[in-house]
Amino acid sequence: MKKELFILLVLFCSTYQVNAQLNSSYSITDLYMKENLLINDTSFVSVIEIPMLSFDFSIHSYPSLSAFLTQKSNAFLIDFNAYQNSFEDASHHLFSLENNLFYYAFSRHNYIYFFGFNHHSFAEFSLSKELVSLLIDGNYQYLNQNIILNENNYSHAFNYLSMYFGFTKNINNDFLLSSKFHLLKGLNLGGVNLQGANLLFSDNFGTHQNPFLLEIDSKGTYFTNSHNSIFSNLGVAADLYLHYDYNEAINVYAQISHLGFILWDQDNYISDGVVTFDGLDYSLDDMLSTEYNHLQDSLIDIFDLDSINKNSLRLLPFDINLGIKYSFNPGISELNLNYNITKLQNNYLHTAEIAYLQYIKKYNFSVIPSYSISKFTYTNFAILFHKKWKNRFITNLQFGNLLDFMSIDSKGQRIVIGCDFYILF
Repeated sequence: MKKELFILLVLFCSTYQVNAQLNSSYSITDLYMKENLLINDTSFVSVIEIPMLSFDFSIHSYPSLSAFLTQKSNAFLIDFNAYQNSFEDASHHLFSLENNLFYYAFSRHNYIYFFGFNHHSFAEFSLSKELVSLLIDGNYQYLNQNIILNENNYSHAFNYLSMYFGFTKNINNDFLLSSKFHLLKGLNLGGVNLQGANLLFSDNFGTHQNPFLLEIDSKGTYFTNSHNSIFSNLGVAADLYLHYDYNEAINVYAQISHLGFILWDQDNYISDGVVTFDGLDYSLDDMLSTEYNHLQDSLIDIFDLDSINKNSLRLLPFDINLGIKYSFNPGISELNLNYNITKLQNNYLHTAEIAYLQYIKKYNFSVIPSYSISKFTYTNFAILFHKKWKNRFITNLQFGNLLDFMSIDSKGQRIVIGCDFYILF
């Protein structure tokens, strides 16, 4: 299954009919696992995806974008106060874009072989409530309190090229196996990790000391890839899909997607030190510039980052899907239940989803509405339109929560848009 980005797009993982047919109806998975179209319709032996015209784009946001982002005079405005009031412990934002550059599959000796290329961009960042409040409201509310930045303060982004190949095979009348192997070339990597930094703002009112004291225990890392030659930043990944036909109406399946890594040639810039500032202390006999230079040297010692170059193995954000499909009328109406686990940087995101397929034979057209729920958002509605033109040209158009027009809460949000264009021959 080609969907990685969608780190949170899981609803369309399902099973398909094993027995070869000569009709125009499809199960939910057939719309996404393109090689299965050749099993479903033996009148064709190849399928090709129109290059450069297919993509998958998704945004996952907690809090919801509509809670703090508004449009005015052809510009988007961010309400920072609304932003910090829209989440409890930490915010979380995820961005994914997959451009499908090429795909080709062909049938031979009861196997479906396929290969292709794509480009994937991924970004994730999180901010703790304490850090957002400090940046927006200042330090008054944290006087005489330690502010410890926890593991929720980070950001990272990367993009890479993938060349893949694989096969799909009916093992017997009940089991089907599909596998895919990726060769990866990392292009760009960057990120910041502030976990463990400590700040203390103290007041000394009623004493002879300076009225305010600042202590900074600086612990932070900034990283980026250092080289981008042909043989740098290489990696591998694999997909595996297995499904079982319990009977003509019920199928169960399991899938893992993009289980792999990239070995980045990485520069790490590290800040680790302690500084205390309680004002400039000097007498009339001292030069103010001398004390100022001393303070400047202390800050430079801490924030002049040390650079370390090393190879860093980073896992891809992989997906695990488990589910069951029930066919009311095989190829015409189906219900799909799916449970997804997505690996993020510091934790896992669990999502439950339900989707329903209805095929309209007269127009050779299928519509798939879906609903999903996770710990961040309770009202994710999406819909996909599938159309087969002249029994050869296939289009898929997918939309989810665009402009928040179907969302009834502002806790979290997932926006999805995608399209695919195939030709059977």
